[in-house]
Amino acid sequence: MSLPEIQATVIALRNTRGLPWPAGHKKKLDEDMLDWLQTMFGFQKDNVSNQREHLILLLANVHIRQFPRPEQQPKVADYSARGSAAETAVHGTLSFNMGRGCKPEIHARMPLLYIYHHMAFELYEMLAGSISPMTGEHVKPTYGGEDEAFLQKVVTPILSDTVSRILPPQPTTG
Repeated sequence: MSLPEIQATVIALRNTRGLPWPAGHKKKLDEDMLDWLQTMFGFQKDNVSNQREHLILLLANVHIRQFPRPEQQPKVADYSARGSAAETAVHGTLSFNMGRGCKPEIHARMPLLYIYHHMAFELYEMLAGSISPMTGEHVKPTYGGEDEAFLQKVVTPILSDTVSRILPPQPTTG
């Protein structure tokens, strides 16, 4: 983690100031934005850790490809406020991949894409401090608030439904 881009990313991820943590949450010293997403949406702890590691390795990989020799490495002072070339490349790759999958006809075949878009809307509403007209409380995720809630309330039902559509019914004996 000696690359300046990776250090900057870790520092940025750990800036959770102003995020609406749930009431009664005991914040740990090294929690970051991914931990907040885990807490709010009920993602699995190991999946969040894997995504954190993937982001850091992706940045490092792009950086090494741009500057293969140590003498080519930019100094920390060379980074502008708008981000480094590696960060821009990673953002462009992620944006391109998301854009390719967001055609309307795909929504009917990919329920998770719909769910992710809905979650993005909920995330925006939570960060904006919006009040739900239904409950009169701050907006909370539809599925979340418990450990592994996303797996139990979203992924497992979709997987069960998909399997039931693919596999023929088993004959009963009796």
